[in-house]
Amino acid sequence: LPKVDYYEDFPQFENGVGMLALFESDFRSEIREQIADSRVAFSVATGFAAAPMFERILKDLPAKVYAVRNDFFGDSVDVAGLITGRDLIAQLKGKDLGEFLVIPSVMLRRGGDLFLDSISLDDAKRELGVPIFAVENDGRLFAEKIAEISR
Repeated sequence: LPKVDYYEDFPQFENGVGMLALFESDFRSEIREQIADSRVAFSVATGFAAAPMFERILKDLPAKVYAVRNDFFGDSVDVAGLITGRDLIAQLKGKDLGEFLVIPSVMLRRGGDLFLDSISLDDAKRELGVPIFAVENDGRLFAEKIAEISR
């Protein structure tokens, strides 16, 4: 295979390279204007790998980003898709989450409302005391969902 020295157009999407860049690019598009004036405080919980990107794209909004450490699988696991409900609850309980919490839908089992450790989304909502919305890994959908919830 040829060596790739850069990811200018992020062609290697399937192995994770380029996913965050594409998300950020899509979020920063015209759809971001829908939420630019929002004053509804909210939070985003994600893995350590994506947290810096979320901090960049949300810096002008009343949003907090929480990087959730993976105690279940070990702290070397830094992706959102392997965060458990227990870790989410343990690390965010008592924190200022604003009016709602957004999580990447990859935190939940496919087609359901359970985390990998069988904690339900409803259990997490009850424990954290705020509505939780799972959003697909797509910058445009993320911006649209934030705009919809913030109205």
